[in-house]
Amino acid sequence: MTNILKKWVGSWVCFGILVCSTFTFGQSTEPKSLTLFKFYPLPLITNAMSFGVEKMNRAQTRSTSLLVGIRYRRAEETFFNPYLQNNATLDNFNQWQGGFMQWERRFYVPTFKRLDQGTWLDARGSGGVYWAPSLLVDYSVNSFDRSGFETLFPDQSGQPDIRPFVHRGDVRLFSVKPSLVMGVQYTLFEHLYFDMSLGAGLRWLTKTEDVEKTPNQSSGYYSSNLTNATDELLYRAGVRVSGQIAIGVKW
Repeated sequence: MTNILKKWVGSWVCFGILVCSTFTFGQSTEPKSLTLFKFYPLPLITNAMSFGVEKMNRAQTRSTSLLVGIRYRRAEETFFNPYLQNNATLDNFNQWQGGFMQWERRFYVPTFKRLDQGTWLDARGSGGVYWAPSLLVDYSVNSFDRSGFETLFPDQSGQPDIRPFVHRGDVRLFSVKPSLVMGVQYTLFEHLYFDMSLGAGLRWLTKTEDVEKTPNQSSGYYSSNLTNATDELLYRAGVRVSGQIAIGVKW
């Protein structure tokens, strides 16, 4: 009886090892889905750094991409009015902080595959054309102080009338932009992936202000060192250009 039990247990153990070996071998021979880790340089225009991941299905006909980024910029400048006899100065600044996230669903036409003639700088390269709907959500805070002294000449005596004015506060921007883009992705040197797309989207913008501002008669104080492309682009709503350029590697 003991010998029969040992043979029975031994048979089941051998069967289990065989099944596990077959399953493991089957898994190792299946093609793995392609996952790419990417860096996006274009957000640097708005003082943001962003990275993302694209994961394709096994047939490499569809993929899902997720991009995240953080934004930070602080510019400082000293305000000086030459008409002030005590040489008083004011410290002005313009600071951006925030972050964003973009989701994208790609449809490759017909698939991302190895090309017969290879690609540029990759004789055995792969490539594919795609179209993709995407959704970008962005939240940023602009803290600034552009206070100063305006100089007025109320009469012909030549004596200036120097008046202080205040312009400082926080502006919070929340935006949502759905888009549709078309693009192309291909390999470089077998291991690098170059990705570029172009399209259009509609940006909805919500602005919340907590600003202290006193009226001034002149144009006030303005410095190109305090404002840049971040101020120009993030305050715009409506129909906007969409698209990205990315460099990726296999995960």
